[in-house]
Amino acid sequence: MRPIGEIFRELGFNEKAPLETQKSFFRHLVQHAEMVRAQNSRIESGVSEAAQQTMTETSTQLSFDPKILGVVAK
Repeated sequence: MRPIGEIFRELGFNEKAPLETQKSFFRHLVQHAEMVRAQNSRIESGVSEAAQQTMTETSTQLSFDPKILGVVAK
């Protein structure tokens, strides 16, 4: 098992950088990890990104005709 400091250095972390830069580096890692986790959960659920996009593109808002439903318009 490697120390986290070693892994961070490999990813480009600079211990001598300003504190705000260090915080930004860490926030970026967390955001990326969340994005990968969400992508993996979609894959595990069996729904690919292409399938989700296709469903979104082909789905339409259903409308109804009050005459067919027997609803009286007021």
